[in-house]
Amino acid sequence: MVAVKRAAATILLALAAGCGGEGPEPAPFVVGVHRWDDAAVVEAVLRDGIGRSDARGPFAVVLARPAWGDGAERVLDALPGAGADAVASFVERNAEPGEHAVWAFEDLGVRAALLDAEELAELRARDDPDTGELAGLDLRYPGAGGYWTFTLPGYGADANEAVVHAVFQDAPRSSSGHLVRLRRQHGRWAVVEHALVWIS
Repeated sequence: MVAVKRAAATILLALAAGCGGEGPEPAPFVVGVHRWDDAAVVEAVLRDGIGRSDARGPFAVVLARPAWGDGAERVLDALPGAGADAVASFVERNAEPGEHAVWAFEDLGVRAALLDAEELAELRARDDPDTGELAGLDLRYPGAGGYWTFTLPGYGADANEAVVHAVFQDAPRSSSGHLVRLRRQHGRWAVVEHALVWIS
């Protein structure tokens, strides 16, 4: 079954790239998905905590977003329940790094500080690698516990499945990356599967 999904994801990515030449720029939104769904997916991951019992907020969300360069196969290995269309969408939307729009995240249903590059640099300048403390973050946003960074979600063809990569940094030299699959249930996004894919 995983092999079939991999083949389908490869075909969908090839179709998205077109016939030869460079593929199109990742679209900011996906057909059939409301423009606020990206933020709703992030909110659902924050609420779930993906295994972190201390994830109650306030949350420090970094606006810079990383690219995903490990391809569809890595996602399908980590999230065997994911649909090939959602994985293909995820890989396509995250071909290049970028930045989340502040306006898209202003209405998160959780207490969150949205950190642009300037504020993030200011906070990280106070980090203490020797003690492992995020001193700047702890001082300005007590209880945050670390920084959250998210890719753009990829969506399934029915717009009710999403895949996203979330990174949590809880110390100057300690981070972990998680692939997360969500389903829209009764109008709300909920985490249904997640996997720790790297730790540093």
